[in-house]
Amino acid sequence: MLLTMLDKIAIIVGALVGLTVIIKFLASPLGRSTRDWISRNFGRFIWQRRTLRILVAAIVVGAIVWIGLKWRQQNITGTIYEVPCGDSPARTAVKDVTVFISERRDLKSEPTGLDGVFTIKNVPIDLQPTQLTAQLGEQYYPLAFRPFGDYAIIPRPCPGPRIIREIDAVWKEANAKECLIESKPPTRMKRYLLNAFLPGEQGKTEAFVTLELLNAVDTIIVNAFVLSPSQEFYRNETVRGQDRQKAHTWKFELPKDGQRISLELCLGSNSSAAPLSKDRIHDYYELR
Repeated sequence: MLLTMLDKIAIIVGALVGLTVIIKFLASPLGRSTRDWISRNFGRFIWQRRTLRILVAAIVVGAIVWIGLKWRQQNITGTIYEVPCGDSPARTAVKDVTVFISERRDLKSEPTGLDGVFTIKNVPIDLQPTQLTAQLGEQYYPLAFRPFGDYAIIPRPCPGPRIIREIDAVWKEANAKECLIESKPPTRMKRYLLNAFLPGEQGKTEAFVTLELLNAVDTIIVNAFVLSPSQEFYRNETVRGQDRQKAHTWKFELPKDGQRISLELCLGSNSSAAPLSKDRIHDYYELR
């Protein structure tokens, strides 16, 4: 970021105020006694007022030169982001990235923090960089310089198209008395069983199976279980926002030759008009 006009004005005002204070001090009794003391102790070196004036002038010139050099410097700042996936506008800042001017590696920033912001300080104003380089670990990413720029340059793996398939099997009604109920059961219940085969697919190792009730306002899922395979090949999956009385999801391991599954679903309602039909069950799985 370049020095603002307000910064420059503050530097000039500060220099003038400092110079005025020095002149006032030298003109005061304390200043004169200080000069006399210096004259007595260092008379061999500064025994004339002219020498003292030269010394003061040198200090002032040095201060002006220093201010001029600082004035002619700039800071370069920006933010490093991951490359967005697809058309998503969401951006994620990247930490631990060091950015330097490509032709001047000595001019570099500190590693970025959680906000992804970098600053390259004290860049000569006559150096107009056109190319920067970002370093993350052992990887280097060139980027065209943009004042106050946001740089979405760090690649990340983006999810591919979702593969969702309907389960090609039919639910069969079974004895509802075998439903496991931990609390007071609803007045009406039905139990359904499903035996299905999930075909394998190249590069996919998991199948997320979901059962959900559609258009069943007064109907709930009393329980839902995996009867097979054994517990080491599946787990209950927590899905954000999913109502457990309306839907259940499991994650199954998916071998190359596919996976056979058996599910149990118990539906219940306290309404005599509530649909407990298997036609209300929507079942599908997603391959990952």
